[in-house]
Amino acid sequence: MEALLFRFLVQDLHPMLLGRRLERIHSPGPGRWTLRLQPCPFPRFLLFAHHPSRCALMLSEQRPENPLIPTAQVMWLRKRIQGLRILDIKTDWSNRRLSLGLGLQAADFWMTLDLRAGIGLESQPFRTSIAKALWPSLDEINNNDDVWQSFPHISPLLRKTLAGLPRSAASAVYVELQRPSRPEYFVYGNEQGPMLACPWRIPDRLRQGQKERRVASALEAAAIVGERIFFPAGLQPMDGASVAAQKKRNRLLQRLEADERRMQNYCKLAEQARLLQAELHHLPTRKRLKMVTLNGSDGTPREIALDPRKTVLENMEHWFRLANKGKRGLVHIRTRREIMLSDELSAPFIGLGHPSQEPAASPFAQADNPPKPDLPVHRFLSSDGFIMLRGKNKKANHALLTRLAKPFDYWFHAESGPGAHVIIKRNSPVHAVPEQSMREAAILAGLASHCSDAGKASVICAEVRNVRTIKGSPGQVRVERTLRTLFVDLDREMETRLKMANARNAYAG
Repeated sequence: MEALLFRFLVQDLHPMLLGRRLERIHSPGPGRWTLRLQPCPFPRFLLFAHHPSRCALMLSEQRPENPLIPTAQVMWLRKRIQGLRILDIKTDWSNRRLSLGLGLQAADFWMTLDLRAGIGLESQPFRTSIAKALWPSLDEINNNDDVWQSFPHISPLLRKTLAGLPRSAASAVYVELQRPSRPEYFVYGNEQGPMLACPWRIPDRLRQGQKERRVASALEAAAIVGERIFFPAGLQPMDGASVAAQKKRNRLLQRLEADERRMQNYCKLAEQARLLQAELHHLPTRKRLKMVTLNGSDGTPREIALDPRKTVLENMEHWFRLANKGKRGLVHIRTRREIMLSDELSAPFIGLGHPSQEPAASPFAQADNPPKPDLPVHRFLSSDGFIMLRGKNKKANHALLTRLAKPFDYWFHAESGPGAHVIIKRNSPVHAVPEQSMREAAILAGLASHCSDAGKASVICAEVRNVRTIKGSPGQVRVERTLRTLFVDLDREMETRLKMANARNAYAG
């Protein structure tokens, strides 16, 4: 990606990123990253790829497929920055890097997206080294082959473009690039291979037969380039249902492969069982031995380990049973694989960008993932972006503690009387919750309690690990240790204001 395109791109991205919460981070592959942001009118996924020649930074409504097991670096980043907000943005566009200040009230971490070095996390933003004269003269560009060392944004492609134009035309192009915005951008590429986007028009002699396309914004130009990197071979972005279906299919195939290897090992036991059977007449069949020496099929001595818990005869019978089980199992596995492959052939594009198409139903899906009934809970989103859950009845209150809450989540309940349970979801035991969100959770607990008509409420807060349910009494608990008590004024309008339709989706992720 050209540094001059990066300059205009980050200007467009700034208002779309600032203030949004980072919900999840993924790595679809080496050098590629997906940041899932808080839902808003702008696209939800920030896609970032770093490579010496194939870089990308774009916003997308869809996400690429992620591996089943995240890498150690992904887990390390999730532990530290997941759930934080983008409070500040620093840009060093000449070096093609962006730094996001993450935190709840102040930027505690700075995540750097560097198109050359990759992703990094620091306690301070990077320091920008801006040259005194950001734009060198045309003569310096044409005469100094090392101009890029002092001015990284003067790329070889820009130098070749300016060198091939008449002096007046080159000067006009160079002056236009220095303006704060551009009216149009140019994307070059063919049906296959990488794409290239520039804020200036590349002469025909430098295109190498690539087709030209004009777009109106840097965002659109970056998206065209990024789609070729994140969604290659003509594959369209995958929707959530398609991603889940494909992941499930991959898990089933992996289990089939593991079962097939196990059954094949069972079948191999038949050979040593027959060797033992052939020499059984001179062996102590009723004794329990750890090892026997037998003559192999080629006449050479062969040591065979036995299960010392079984007699020699019982070992032989056990091996024959396992060998027969392996033969039957291989037939069953072959049938299961044929069923799955036939489902894929009948719907070859499931999970590859056709969200309107229903995923093929696996014959084993019901056994693997039984349906879970929806829990009767109210879902809220605090002013700081924390998910808050409140039970609608006794069973829901019980389920909040036993099924939905983690030990380090915060639990709220009105003091000295009946009421609903409220949970604030946290990402880790060290994840701090701002005072505003704590008071909002306390108000939600007070509004659904015996204090609802009083206008004020005293609400206790504790970690879920210190709240014990009472067997046979759904909704009743024993609090072993209280974290604090909050005295709040009840605001009924706040309940409507914080209740969001998409809060459930945010929690589900």
